[in-house]
Amino acid sequence: MICWLPALAQEGINEQIKHGLDLFNSEEFEKAENIFQSVLKERPDSEDVLFYLANAQLAQFKNEQAIKNYNKALEINNKNIDAIFNRSNAYYELEKFRKSIEDLNRVLELDSLYIDAYSVRGSSWFNLEDYENALADFDMAVMLNPEIASNYYDRGNSRFMLAQYELAEDDYSAAIELDGEEPDYYFNRALTKFYLKINLEACADLEKASSLGDEEAAEFLNELCSD
Repeated sequence: MICWLPALAQEGINEQIKHGLDLFNSEEFEKAENIFQSVLKERPDSEDVLFYLANAQLAQFKNEQAIKNYNKALEINNKNIDAIFNRSNAYYELEKFRKSIEDLNRVLELDSLYIDAYSVRGSSWFNLEDYENALADFDMAVMLNPEIASNYYDRGNSRFMLAQYELAEDDYSAAIELDGEEPDYYFNRALTKFYLKINLEACADLEKASSLGDEEAAEFLNELCSD
């Protein structure tokens, strides 16, 4: 194997990469980005450095820059599943939902058990108002890991939009059981209960959401539950 850098320089660069990863893990994303930019000058064709750089950019919502570097990493290795998945997140943040779905389809071709891919693809379908496909993906996400509250919540939202109110209520309740401190779960369950005409319970959920800091829930509580 040919090494294009002298041994000492190679060792120094490895230390730089480690430092960049430590900064990233400490959520000092801009500093991490600067480190990886510096290393990239010495290793312009390093799949790993391009991936780390793109991750640091993605964490700062520099989505267009991140996509460019994920693209470069994928030119080197088009089966880098994490790069494809992270690029899908960048497209999602840019509201390019169909591009996100294309990447997630590829992720799931490579690994049909990649749970987060179902969650993000479900959210992309939801934003495209394709609630049936969203529901199918959240079903898979819940099946693969029934311990993630947000997947029940997202599935509940899909069911709500499909007028499956009783099933939506069940999902919001499951999300609350796993994470009882998220106001959105109570707020959306309250709306569902109003549709089901369980008004007293709906008001109790609004009160809980309000106590957790949801200002919209407080407004609804005053308007709908003041008697």
